Amino acid sequence: MSGESREKDIKAQPPQAAVRGADFARLLFAVIIVQAVFWIFVNPILFARGHAKHERYELTDFQAARLETPDREGLSKAGFEPIEGPGWYACCEPGYWAVRFQVDVPVLPEQGIGVIPQIAADNVQVLVNGTLVIGRGRMELGEIDYFGNDKRIEFIPSSAFRPGKNQVDYIAVRDAMPYIDLGDPVFGRFDDITSAYGLQAFMLGPFEFICVIAGFVLTGFALVLLIQSEAKGFAFALVLLTLSWTLKAHHYAWPEPPFGGATRLFYYFMVTGLVPIAWLNFADQWTGRPIRWVGLGCIAAAVIMAGVFAYALWIMPAGEGFDFASSALNAFAAILLGVTLVRFAWHVYRHGDDRTWEVAIFVLLLVLAAIEFAYEFFVQEATAYLSRTTPFLILALAVVVFARSIRLFRSADQINQVLSERLALRERALTVAHARERDYVRRQAHNDERQRILRDMHDGLGSQLMSMLLAARRGESKPDQMAEGLQSVIDEMRLIIASMDSVGGSLFAALTLFKDRMTPRIEAAGFKLEWINRYGADFPAYGPRPTLQVFRILQEAVTNALKHSGGGTVRIVIEARQDKPESVRISISDDGVAVSGEEPSLVGTGRGLANMRARAHGIGAGLEITSDGNGVCVTLDLPPNGEPAKEEHREAGIDLEEQGTS
Repeated sequence: MSGESREKDIKAQPPQAAVRGADFARLLFAVIIVQAVFWIFVNPILFARGHAKHERYELTDFQAARLETPDREGLSKAGFEPIEGPGWYACCEPGYWAVRFQVDVPVLPEQGIGVIPQIAADNVQVLVNGTLVIGRGRMELGEIDYFGNDKRIEFIPSSAFRPGKNQVDYIAVRDAMPYIDLGDPVFGRFDDITSAYGLQAFMLGPFEFICVIAGFVLTGFALVLLIQSEAKGFAFALVLLTLSWTLKAHHYAWPEPPFGGATRLFYYFMVTGLVPIAWLNFADQWTGRPIRWVGLGCIAAAVIMAGVFAYALWIMPAGEGFDFASSALNAFAAILLGVTLVRFAWHVYRHGDDRTWEVAIFVLLLVLAAIEFAYEFFVQEATAYLSRTTPFLILALAVVVFARSIRLFRSADQINQVLSERLALRERALTVAHARERDYVRRQAHNDERQRILRDMHDGLGSQLMSMLLAARRGESKPDQMAEGLQSVIDEMRLIIASMDSVGGSLFAALTLFKDRMTPRIEAAGFKLEWINRYGADFPAYGPRPTLQVFRILQEAVTNALKHSGGGTVRIVIEARQDKPESVRISISDDGVAVSGEEPSLVGTGRGLANMRARAHGIGAGLEITSDGNGVCVTLDLPPNGEPAKEEHREAGIDLEEQGTS
């Protein structure tokens, strides 16, 4: 590459770089706006953590014990030992545990006492001073249900307490989950607790149920899209995405699944692990340029995760296996989310993308997913970012997609009107373009034909006149021969001039002009013209070039009949073919001397026959020359359309513009 070329290339790059820079700036702005809206406005609402501006009853004397049975008898037989209080956990085999502590209630409130138990277990019962005040579901191992995930503010009537110290017992059960975790229980006046933690309780309870319903609805729409859409890959990725995080959220709100123990844990780990797999697959399909190995990698990741989780939960010891499965899940999720982020970044960098707000929403979802898995890995606590926000973000994403793809809030009549106006405008533009192209083709055809005629005049008439001039100078010309030669030249000139008139308008106009111009010449040569038109005037719409070629073929045929037949009549018949009524057949015959041989020679020493065949071949017509003993007949069968077969010309090595006439 020369230095000048390199300099031109370098000068051509800044505009493209400027465009990419502007796109990146818009994308960065959208990402910042979406992140700001979430962390400034959404996060304080959806993830409220309560506040300390309320009176909490003091909790003291924490103790814990392993129970044989989940009832009062089991409590009476248990050997309680002191524990440090909040932050305590028990491990590792399935069974029952009890946590006992004292609650100091200075004055019994009239509105009752609010309690947030803050203990992680499959199911929990709460006793106050030996009386059962909170208890839902079954507690027997093998038949337990899972109401422990139902987080809410519990109401306990004040009558269950007495002023001063009160004994509270938690009875907790786990089947396959190896840990029972005690958080920081909250006891206080019900009104105060509701005011401080009401929003948090709503988000942990009814709102999660709403998210599950919304998730299944979105999954239903995605399934309809999968059935109806032609983009099966994208639709399937959307189904997998909505279903995976919906099942993950549903797990916490499913108190009575048909399976328990290690199977329930395996189900939880698998649906949770499908979330990052679904994100990667959806991101790949969303780009519009899916990579095959991404889909295969997602399948492989799911199979590997299933094997790892099964080994950890059914082969390894309970606590060790659960910890290993949790670590493996977080590692899988981190890797897959990292690949997803790289896939997004590579697509935007390599190809660019004008779906700015969609990319910004995707980035937020990926950030939330990364935070959730990182938080579980390092802090061992769920943030619920995905389960609470995904329905709204997916809905926002759908709105952005629809807003980009269709014009919302327009009735069908309005849309049809807009489409009709655009169609009419397009038709007018096409009509103008077609007329302009047709006029150009006609002018080009005439120009080409004039150039060919000029060559014919130079090579044919010029040569003939030069021969006559040389013969006259040598004194070898006779008056009769000179007169005949001059008459031939004059006739040829008249025919050439006639062919330069407006032949290309239509086949009917060309035939009419041909008849008018050829009749005087035929009669001057002592012949009679029989003109029979059985086809009428409604000829197929032949273009200028094929019309000119038909005109020249007829010209050649009549000229040959006048020169070589020795007869007295030229008969021209125009009719439809019997086997193809939409095609035109033109026959030129004479009543002259019969010509022997399979292929009569009508052209003397010239190139007329080759010219006629080349012209017929060029417009896809058939040319047949026959002799029945009473003259010669030239039959021209025109195709239904008259456009020249240019490719056939080139394959046959024929160039009409280089052919002469006899």
